[in-house]
Amino acid sequence: MTIKDAERFYKIYNGYTFQMGREEPAKYDAFRELKIPDDMLREWDLDLIAQGFEHLWDEEKNVWSRQGDLLEVIKRFGKGAGVYVDPLLQEMEKMDRLNKQNRILIIENMSGRDREYKSGGVYFICTNTDQAEHMNEVMKKIMDFTCTDKDNLEYPGWTDINGRFTAAKNAYKRALKKYSTL
Repeated sequence: MTIKDAERFYKIYNGYTFQMGREEPAKYDAFRELKIPDDMLREWDLDLIAQGFEHLWDEEKNVWSRQGDLLEVIKRFGKGAGVYVDPLLQEMEKMDRLNKQNRILIIENMSGRDREYKSGGVYFICTNTDQAEHMNEVMKKIMDFTCTDKDNLEYPGWTDINGRFTAAKNAYKRALKKYSTL
């Protein structure tokens, strides 16, 4: 594997080493053997961030997924991520126009999908940046809608959209209470 091959591999998986190892273990072993320096990985992450913003709105039905991918890459910058969180929040200000399913998935991205809510944007933004208040204002707009039985979709996870929406909002509120001073 060349460095160019490694870069392509890394970017295909958005830098998710777990997925790289699970989906293509032999290729991941070759990738690890290269012992790529952290500064090079950081450059690749910067490319992923630029591409993420460039393609965020390409397909409206996938905005939630691209927002989640961007958030994951930004999280790798830790305390220095504020410079990337601000443009993400600016893009999220427009997400209140998305359909209900997208908005619920974005709320789930932000609250986190683990028991302690440490995998989500709320935890990261509250513990690594000074942008919790801005995030909360954006999220209030994203969460400002209602669901009825008419909104239910006929595939798994969406047959009780109001229940999922309520669970997502409650998880967001619990994460915000746990990790912010707002």
